[in-house]
Amino acid sequence: MRQLKCDYCHREIPEDDIHFELKLELYASAELPELTEEDLKKDHTAEIEALIEAMQEMDAEELTDEVYECYVFTLCAECRHEIHNRLKHNKEKKHPI
Repeated sequence: MRQLKCDYCHREIPEDDIHFELKLELYASAELPELTEEDLKKDHTAEIEALIEAMQEMDAEELTDEVYECYVFTLCAECRHEIHNRLKHNKEKKHPI
């Protein structure tokens, strides 16, 4: 017997109701910033050392989260419908959620 709750509205999802899973992935873009010839000639040693120092103060989970995170949410049919409509309605906007 499953005991599911909607992660959005927090209501229990009856066993005979369909439920949905929303997968959210946050990851660093693979696009690199445009480099100029001046960027390539510049000495980046101090910047690299500062970055390494900052990274040494972070734990492995924090460092990993800066690159990739994945979450899976359980949704009831009502909340799935609401989120679907919100995303579809805001598709053209810069902030779809």
